[in-house]
Amino acid sequence: MRFRPWPKPEPYYDTSRKRAVFKRKQRLEREALPLFADKDEQTYLRILDRLRRKIERQDAAIEALRRKYRVNAQRPVFTRL
Repeated sequence: MRFRPWPKPEPYYDTSRKRAVFKRKQRLEREALPLFADKDEQTYLRILDRLRRKIERQDAAIEALRRKYRVNAQRPVFTRL
């Protein structure tokens, strides 16, 4: 007796129907908890701002280390004797 293999997994396809379901879910959640919707958005924006500042600090620290240790600086050219 031979068994058929399981169906192969498919990647997630973004369809208009899935988007509509997701938007409806979000709308229902906002309507169910109207007081928290605005607060959640403010919290989300504050977190995004914090992440942006963290990325900027990390980039500045990386650049400072590159300057300190002369990473990516031009290397001297040696000629053969």
